[in-house]
Amino acid sequence: MSISTSHLLLGLSIVGGIHAGLTTDPVEFAGRQYDYVVVGGGTAGLAVASRLSENPNKVVGVIEAGPHIPNDPLIYTPGLFGAAQSQPAYDWMLSTVPQPNANGRSLLMPRGKVLGGSSALNYMAYDRGSKLEYDAWGLFGGSGWTWNSFYPWLKKAENTMAPTVSTPFGDPNTIDTQYQGTGGPIQKSYNVFYSNITSPYLSTLNNLGVPTNTHPDSGDATGVYNCPMSVDRSTGKRSYSANTYFTLAQNRPNFHVLTGAEATKVLFNGNVATAVKYTSGGSNYQVNANLEVILSAGSLKTPQLLELSGIGKQQLLQNLGIPVVKDLPGVGENLQDHFFIANSFALKPGFTTFDILRNDPAFAAQQQQQYNTDGTGLYAATHSAFAFLNLKQLLGTQKSVDSFSSSSTLANEEVASSDETAFDKLKSWLPDVKIGQLELIMYPGPFSATPPEPNTSYISILAAVMHPWGRGNVHINSTVPTASPVIDPKYLSSTIDTKLLVAGSKLARKIATTAPLSNYVEEFHDPAPSVQTDAQFTDYVRSFVTPVYHPIGTAAMGPQSLGGVVNERLVVYGTTNLRVVDASIMPLHLATHIQATTYGIAEKAAAMIAEDN
Repeated sequence: MSISTSHLLLGLSIVGGIHAGLTTDPVEFAGRQYDYVVVGGGTAGLAVASRLSENPNKVVGVIEAGPHIPNDPLIYTPGLFGAAQSQPAYDWMLSTVPQPNANGRSLLMPRGKVLGGSSALNYMAYDRGSKLEYDAWGLFGGSGWTWNSFYPWLKKAENTMAPTVSTPFGDPNTIDTQYQGTGGPIQKSYNVFYSNITSPYLSTLNNLGVPTNTHPDSGDATGVYNCPMSVDRSTGKRSYSANTYFTLAQNRPNFHVLTGAEATKVLFNGNVATAVKYTSGGSNYQVNANLEVILSAGSLKTPQLLELSGIGKQQLLQNLGIPVVKDLPGVGENLQDHFFIANSFALKPGFTTFDILRNDPAFAAQQQQQYNTDGTGLYAATHSAFAFLNLKQLLGTQKSVDSFSSSSTLANEEVASSDETAFDKLKSWLPDVKIGQLELIMYPGPFSATPPEPNTSYISILAAVMHPWGRGNVHINSTVPTASPVIDPKYLSSTIDTKLLVAGSKLARKIATTAPLSNYVEEFHDPAPSVQTDAQFTDYVRSFVTPVYHPIGTAAMGPQSLGGVVNERLVVYGTTNLRVVDASIMPLHLATHIQATTYGIAEKAAAMIAEDN
């Protein structure tokens, strides 16, 4: 699925130099006094820690399980996106329990185990949801988490760079400073390569009623648009928390990061978090926090640490012999993730796609050299034609929307009673033309289960459900702190989710058979031409559905009565000074990729924490 790594790996070291503020010595780290201890040096963790260390009177310590690998082409090269996933040197190597509705498959859940966390491994998409989606967060966290209150924090994290080349989307070559940030740490830029299949693809979507959107950052993130990426165009390299927020703070005397150490438990004196236990090199250590402990371990590891520390569902904790600090049943529940089905089509000759790097080794070597020299060329590029469709655009007619929205399947959905607020919101969103129900990602190349043919070019259309109705969970089943949690996203457990994904796969084929794109499609690749009926599409979806790796919600913000784990200040219920700052606090999923929103959460949280202390 990703571009070959063979050339870039030659002669390039993955080992970086020693940085001030960074240590691998667990004894040295434990010997210091900290005001704030942050667990997890990932996307949100480094962002919140860096901002807190801007106050020279506060000392910040960060515990990160993985190493710092600053000069690794598998991390920094945009064209190699995904190459570091599922490799133990970079990844936690987590996977789900077998998923009954995905033909019993256990699915990989890549999470970054390096400094920078999943911001070092993700596909670099840097977009936002729509205003109505963030406004829905206000049902759980109050007015401070609605669009008008939150988007300034999205702006603060980013430095938007205008397109450097003409784009087929007709993007403006200026920055909309009302909605787009300048001067933030994360470099947000636009692609430098657009396959010549992009224009007919865009025209086809337009012909099917999906308009081009040149201002998706404004709070209307529907239609098809040129998705910005977290890439620094001055270098052509990934912009992520380790080479931005960490770099900004690394020389401050009040900022310390320990790598190669895994947090195992938060210690309490009553309801006050006082310290964090961690393991490194086979030995156990403890570091004290004078003001706050901040969990930024991500949606799959933060609930694990909460439960190991005695915060979670009382019965689960008692069954494992863990003393209960706070009975909080929402911990580890409400797991939501996006999931997609890939649809690929072979193209007639004449199109330049990423296949050229596979089909022409000499050209690939030349592109590698160009990238190594000045950070340009195809290895500096990614895919960027993303579309977010409302239900009418997905199903085709208002009659279909009305039928789907009033279907008996809505009444029969298995939604936990604590999820009634979310259920009502999802139901109200179905007919809303301003809500993206399905994402279409166009990748100019092969991105599906069947291997590509030599000397052939492809277009792939990935269809992803944005507002899943199914809810999963993640919990511990052992008191061994380094054991992996049990992850059950319950993909396709909802009839609605299955129907939406089947409709998405059928729509991808409709796009491929609609002019002008149909003029350039040679044949169906995945699913096979023999897949025609709803039952056959459903079988295809169940056989090949794949996570998008956007898990959220497992330490959700909201009232305890709604399954909430943290309040609007992100303080864990039943404690006075334990906060969660990562994607697990998102109460309801968004039609977007979650990287930018996670940085926004960290920016807002840092300001709240500073204000409270």
